[in-house]
Amino acid sequence: MKAQEGKTYALIQNAQVAQIFTKNELSEWNEQDLEVKELTTDELAWVKVGTQVDSLTHAFIKPDLSAQKREKLQEININFEYECDSIKGEYIPSDELLTWSVQESEARAYLASKVVSSCPLLAALAQARGINLDSLCQKVLEKSAKYSTAIALLVGNRQMLQDKIQKAKNEQELAKIVYVSPLAALK
Repeated sequence: MKAQEGKTYALIQNAQVAQIFTKNELSEWNEQDLEVKELTTDELAWVKVGTQVDSLTHAFIKPDLSAQKREKLQEININFEYECDSIKGEYIPSDELLTWSVQESEARAYLASKVVSSCPLLAALAQARGINLDSLCQKVLEKSAKYSTAIALLVGNRQMLQDKIQKAKNEQELAKIVYVSPLAALK
């Protein structure tokens, strides 16, 4: 069988969609070896890898609203976790992750008291870098504030989307829920 231009197909294996493809990915296949089904316009909106297929009728089994909500929540969480990981890398490099809370608490203590012994880690870092301790403490707190703001935006956004998912009464309402990064407001 030859794929047609502008059509999308689903490769079926073990009663579920294993791959979705167009002519660009797979232009021809042997119908004796592969079970392939062309997707309708409606099916394009919801059929994806993993969608179950009825073994008797060969029809795609549309997940119920509850399953769609779980999938939407998983999609939201994946985006949330990706963004959290990216801001951790931006604000807290992995080598500083172990000492981040110590750095923040020492910076607060030093800026309040100006007593060098209240911040042994930061004093050593400032000396090693050849920079002023006051400047380093300010940078630590600025970075901490930016990180906290970014995390708060991400968590708030995720919680708002979770609420919308739970309240969705049908798949049309659910389809309108899309993860949009709240971090653009910080840039």
